[in-house]
Amino acid sequence: MKADPNFIPSLFQYLSITKYLEDLYLFKKKQNPGFSFDSWASDLGFKSRSFIRMIITGERNITLQFIDVFSQSMNYSAEEKIFFSLLANYSQCENEDEKKYYQDRLFEIQGQQKELVEIIHYTEFLSSKLLPQLLVLLSFTDIDRTDIGLSLLLEIPLAQIQNDLQSLEKMQLITQENGIWIPTKKSFKVQKNANCDALLNCRNNSLTEAIDAQSLPAEQRRYRSILLPLAQADYDNLLQDIESLISKAVAKYDSETLGQKKLYKMNINVIPTLHTDGLNGPGLKPEHATRLLEI
Repeated sequence: MKADPNFIPSLFQYLSITKYLEDLYLFKKKQNPGFSFDSWASDLGFKSRSFIRMIITGERNITLQFIDVFSQSMNYSAEEKIFFSLLANYSQCENEDEKKYYQDRLFEIQGQQKELVEIIHYTEFLSSKLLPQLLVLLSFTDIDRTDIGLSLLLEIPLAQIQNDLQSLEKMQLITQENGIWIPTKKSFKVQKNANCDALLNCRNNSLTEAIDAQSLPAEQRRYRSILLPLAQADYDNLLQDIESLISKAVAKYDSETLGQKKLYKMNINVIPTLHTDGLNGPGLKPEHATRLLEI
């Protein structure tokens, strides 16, 4: 995505520190035609006035001092400074394992920073199996997003598609421009404390879809199951790990186009299978707590 020099670049959108610095330079240059790489380095207090230019060209490495000084000059929040530091390490790292670690952390933070629209009328939204899928499809720019195009793509009668599109429009989730439907925001969420029959039905439908998908070729679906002994602190940590995984996946596999991709649904369920407060439970022996079953 090409940066607009009229708007300050958003740090969290970048996976290249040199590209970020280049776009930031163009923005500053747009605001002040007399601005230069030399004056920028001087403003930051570096003796070498070509310091930033040399960083962008790869002639100089980014130092901890540069990260500290630059972060202070940009008034970065603590999270922004962490991201900028990770970005520097990712851009300069040559070890593939370390590079993957930094990339995963960057994706995780990017996913956490994504702006999500909260579905207000979630009862109506969740009651429909098609509305969530339709809203996601409308975020892809390479599909026919007209009434007829969506009807043909989903193999659903035109009248039903039009009715569902009108429902999303009333929820202010999509708008129409020249006959093309466009989402007001690409990502959405349902409030976590939502508690209604529609949410229960939505979860049941997802589980039913997963059951039915067992008939698909093995390369098109994946099932994994493990049994883990978890104390409350372990359980809380596992939930945090799952949130990190989701945040990373949201950023890593984000796409403006559908192309030849398939649209996958991932369900994650963590449930207790043995209701006991510990090793003193009926019929539970100490050695059982150390065994993990992976299916």
